[in-house]
Amino acid sequence: MTKITIVIPCYNHGHFLLEALQSLTLCDRDLYQVVIVNDGSTDGDTLAILAQLQDQGYFIHHQTNNGLANARNQGIKLANTPYILPLDCDNKIRPNYLTKSIAILDQQPNIDVVYGNVHYFGEQDLVWALPDFDLVHLLARNYIDACAVFRKTTWQKVGGYDEQIPDRLGYEDWDFWLSVAEQGGDFII
Repeated sequence: MTKITIVIPCYNHGHFLLEALQSLTLCDRDLYQVVIVNDGSTDGDTLAILAQLQDQGYFIHHQTNNGLANARNQGIKLANTPYILPLDCDNKIRPNYLTKSIAILDQQPNIDVVYGNVHYFGEQDLVWALPDFDLVHLLARNYIDACAVFRKTTWQKVGGYDEQIPDRLGYEDWDFWLSVAEQGGDFII
């Protein structure tokens, strides 16, 4: 049964998009659906990759460039599953991340967000081991990656990502986590 929608915003990052999708191939395909949001890409290579993926059966939502927060919100609106995973084009997930996150949310209805350690790849290859949830720590700085699983009802409760935050600041996910915490949401690593 499909439990989770993976929302992938894409703006001129087609080469990364293929790597993000490749990281999903080791996950149980029955658990997830993918919504790719083309946020007004203009790069020819990215457009060609998106067309190829659409021909392969991927669902691509095309829109004018409205920014990362809007692209995530649009993808989540299209989701018809109880759980959401925002996966940016330059992120990859581990094979067991979906299974573990879904199990936690299924078994613990009080939990709103499941996050995990961050593994940097590319020029750096290191793991950032994240602490247990601590609101004071989160108020000081964002230590939860955008690639965390949450309930769609939680997203609805806080009104989604704030689309007024400029993309260049990169704070839309931090603001979202703070909004979830403000509404009494529970986080688990």
